[in-house]
Amino acid sequence: MKTITAAVLAGVMLIILYQPVFFAAWDQKAKDLLASWVDKGKSSGKVEIVEIDDKSLTEFGRWPWPRDRLSALLEKIQKAGADTVVVDLMFPEADLGLPATTPGIVGAFDPSSKSLSQQFQTNDGLLAATLGRGRFVTGFLLRFSSDRTAPTRCALRPLPFVLADPERRAKPAFFAATGAMCSLEALSRASQGLGFLNASPDRDGILRRVPLVAELQKEMFPSLALAAYMSYRRIGEVQLITNSSGAAWLRLGDGVIPVDSRSELLLRFRGKGEKFPHVSAAAILNGTLPESAFKGKIVVVGVSATGLRDAVATPFASSYPGYDVQATAIDNLIQNDSLRITREALAGEMILLLLMALGSGFLLSRFEPIWATPLVFSLIAAVWIGCSVLLAGTRILLSPFPATVVLIGNLTLLNIWRVSTEKRRWEQRLDVTRRFILNALTSLTNIHDVETGAHVVRVQRYAKRLCEALAKDRQYRRILTPKVIQLIYELIPIHDIGKVSVPDSILRKPERLTPEEFEIIKTHVSNLKKVFFDAVQSSGLKDEMTLKLASDIILTHHERWNGSGYPEGLSGERIPLVGRIVAVVDVYDALVSKRVYKEPMSHRSAIDYIFSHRGTQFDPKVVDALIEVDEDLYWIKIGCEDE
Repeated sequence: MKTITAAVLAGVMLIILYQPVFFAAWDQKAKDLLASWVDKGKSSGKVEIVEIDDKSLTEFGRWPWPRDRLSALLEKIQKAGADTVVVDLMFPEADLGLPATTPGIVGAFDPSSKSLSQQFQTNDGLLAATLGRGRFVTGFLLRFSSDRTAPTRCALRPLPFVLADPERRAKPAFFAATGAMCSLEALSRASQGLGFLNASPDRDGILRRVPLVAELQKEMFPSLALAAYMSYRRIGEVQLITNSSGAAWLRLGDGVIPVDSRSELLLRFRGKGEKFPHVSAAAILNGTLPESAFKGKIVVVGVSATGLRDAVATPFASSYPGYDVQATAIDNLIQNDSLRITREALAGEMILLLLMALGSGFLLSRFEPIWATPLVFSLIAAVWIGCSVLLAGTRILLSPFPATVVLIGNLTLLNIWRVSTEKRRWEQRLDVTRRFILNALTSLTNIHDVETGAHVVRVQRYAKRLCEALAKDRQYRRILTPKVIQLIYELIPIHDIGKVSVPDSILRKPERLTPEEFEIIKTHVSNLKKVFFDAVQSSGLKDEMTLKLASDIILTHHERWNGSGYPEGLSGERIPLVGRIVAVVDVYDALVSKRVYKEPMSHRSAIDYIFSHRGTQFDPKVVDALIEVDEDLYWIKIGCEDE
């Protein structure tokens, strides 16, 4: 049991270390399931979403809208009391059109005596002016290509950043970009805040985390969510605290935000469906939104119209809007209630793994097999409940999956070990029983026919050596395996047991047998056949290989290659191989041994006799194998003479 536990534990720890795709995917699914069980928290009420939906496009024209229309939308959101407006959009192309004078658009501004077209030369100028009059945060995209020489023409503002590095890091604490793609320079410069939009899913395609900071050209930049939070909280500087595993915390003003080793925020999704208030852009442009509707709030603006929505898969939805991801990240930052995977949690995961491996191994070795499965599933339930309680109380996400794998692995291997051990014990008992019966029957034969002496032992050894020689032939290699050869060796003694039914007067007769007496001799095969099969039927023996070999030895060792043998007159390869082998060695020993009716023949004469009957009485290939090992047979004969 100790070996099983050690093997399972070592295997799982190696898998955790190298994180193959299949294991990582199931590990993430286990964490997702765990997160779905516990309280997901409520939104802070400080984040709302304005969506440019199908209704907005129906009333105000197809997408993309001219920038003057977007300016009007943002201006009205700001006038509705929004503290910070997050624009989850990019404007890389210029809009050189002139500002419109249609109702609902001009009304968003406070025009002076000059017309809008005189105040702002283009729609982009109008949008830039709007962005410059409030707390607007816009986005850009980081590039992570292999080409690090590509120029980055963006009006970006690096993040005031301090790296606290108390321990030597083995891994990078943040992602390093090679370039960026941005909105028009005038719009970027006008924005109060800038943040990157990048958020990549895990290997299974599920988005669970967003990076908060990233490096570009040795400068640090915030994500869109972090830039929005810093604008909302009026935070001017970020401090990244690291440890030997990478990033650990972001210090933002008086608070600290837990991050993973690459400065990513592990999102705490609020559950399925829309968890933040959604307002149609059409309602805002039409002026139907109540005054101060967004007072003191962060408003995220995004596109949700059919075919235009940027959506990702999350643990709670197969299609989750990108602006909802940004809203979730901002809300997690505001409440500082994101999920956490700390270095201590990873150490706790390994400790839990070790405890479950050793504990289950100890308990399983002392409980009866009937209690093993309930015990293991009780431990699995305890692990999952414990991880759920830890997550609910501390937001620390400790995966129950590795410990579950260890427990199931222990149970599975233990059951396999128990089954194999029991099978081995059963086979050993069967082997002992078989040997006892065969030895008893062999002794019975020897008592009845003392002249055979060591005949049985010699025939066993002859047959084994002949089988080993035949096994070198490709034709017989798969048939004559070491296990089969050993079984043939053990079953040889039964080949003449039927002689106990033959009268001593015939067995010990010194003269040549009469035809009638020879017919009586032949009955030893049929007599043994009846005894053997009656015994098999009454005992319920199910060892098919043993039964087949025993039956072939009993019934066919007196058959001849040319079909002149008995009892069935089989010929050629219709005679089972083991019968052909026993036929040769049985005759060889009879020739070289002294009997009451004859003197022994010399080894060479016996070999010559057998060779002369190659293809008539004996199988040619078996005879050829006998010729190859005839010297070995001679020394077996010398070493096992009759007493």
